Amino acid sequence: MRMLKLYEKHYDALKHHLFPGDGLESIAFVLCGNTFSGNRKVFTSHKVKCIPHEKCNLRAEDRIDWDVSLIQDLIEEAEVKGLSLFKIHSHPGGYNDFSEVDNISDNSFFPTLNAEIDQGIEHGSIVMTPDGMLVGRIVIGSTDYQRIDVFQVVGNVIHIQSDNGVCVDLREEYLRNSQAFGRGTQSLLQKMKVAVIGCSGTGSPTIEQLYRLGVGELVIVDFDTIERKNLNRILHSKVELIGTNKAYAIKEALDSTGLPTKITIHTVDITESELVISDLSTCDLVFGCTDSVLSRDLLTAISSFYLIPYIDMGVKLSADGQGGIKSIYGVINYISPGDSLLERGQYTQEDLRAEGLFKDDPDEYKGQLDKGYISNVNVESPAVISVNVNISSFAVLDMLERIHPYRDDGPERVKRVFVSLSDLDITINSKFDSDKYLMDNRGRGNVYPLLYMPNLSRCEEAT
Repeated sequence: MRMLKLYEKHYDALKHHLFPGDGLESIAFVLCGNTFSGNRKVFTSHKVKCIPHEKCNLRAEDRIDWDVSLIQDLIEEAEVKGLSLFKIHSHPGGYNDFSEVDNISDNSFFPTLNAEIDQGIEHGSIVMTPDGMLVGRIVIGSTDYQRIDVFQVVGNVIHIQSDNGVCVDLREEYLRNSQAFGRGTQSLLQKMKVAVIGCSGTGSPTIEQLYRLGVGELVIVDFDTIERKNLNRILHSKVELIGTNKAYAIKEALDSTGLPTKITIHTVDITESELVISDLSTCDLVFGCTDSVLSRDLLTAISSFYLIPYIDMGVKLSADGQGGIKSIYGVINYISPGDSLLERGQYTQEDLRAEGLFKDDPDEYKGQLDKGYISNVNVESPAVISVNVNISSFAVLDMLERIHPYRDDGPERVKRVFVSLSDLDITINSKFDSDKYLMDNRGRGNVYPLLYMPNLSRCEEAT
């Protein structure tokens, strides 16, 4: 399956440029990163260049001509960085396929492009119609074309468009879901690949909900094993499974249910496995259900490099030590490409340094901890299943809002939800600063070293 992901602002800029209102074709180009895993090949928009209308050689209702010199800078950047180049032009009349004129144009342009960029990199051609719908093809070699199966526009809302537009068969198990969100949304869920990082307090109920909502493919990541202390909150855990990997135990339980969701598990630390990151890179959405600040920081980078929405959640229950409760609250952050949990104050650089030292040099960590130079990262907090399930439900409902908006105010104004269960109060935040580094690498796709992080190393894993 071939997929093109467009960052929301890139898509908006393209649509604005391609349809100036004069009824004539317009053209733009998009530099794209790329990644692949399993049967998925994903291209991600990194940079857009709109060709000024007045610089085109010809603009007509059914054709457009331009000088290749106008995109020489993009060609050079694509060659240096290993990026794909997508040509995208408009069909003002609404014809939603490639015309014979388009075929002639592509058969002339792409052999020339491949002669300049001799790296075996795939490029593409896209048509946009006035309603914003897309049809596209990948160029294999010089003139061998393969259709793009899925288009996504990623931002505050996740728009998913399949090339065939056909809804999958609705199973009886999902009838009640479709009665609430519609057959189209149910069909989208059954085509989505969603990852959950962490299978404990908030992770296991998140996995359970996604499975029963009918998500097509789940990727579950957790290196830890079930302990007796986990039995109060991890769904499907039981005494005889103590010592069993959490992800493995949940997969076994859900597979026995008989629903069609494909479940892939990774039983290693996400910060130590290129294979896991490769699998996550082709996901449609990622849930972070982990306390590890290193993992959360890595997921933020993955979100930007691969244009993957990331929903992070956390729970805090403060007890007074005498059987009373000071506060109970949860936080759900929606991270779109370029957003940062660090910028939102969810953790600090000192937290990252402390956890990194704890993992890499435990003796040095203990020495600095004893001297008060570093914070304690190995502190357990109270955990209650009722609280975890509540916050998990908020997070999953936020995902549904992004693919099928149902809230009165829409998804644009909801970047973070703070849920105080002790005060029965919900606070919504809508404006946060983005991270410049992440913005610059938005849609960059695969790079070397992976995510520009030299410390990421290969790790043998059992799945």
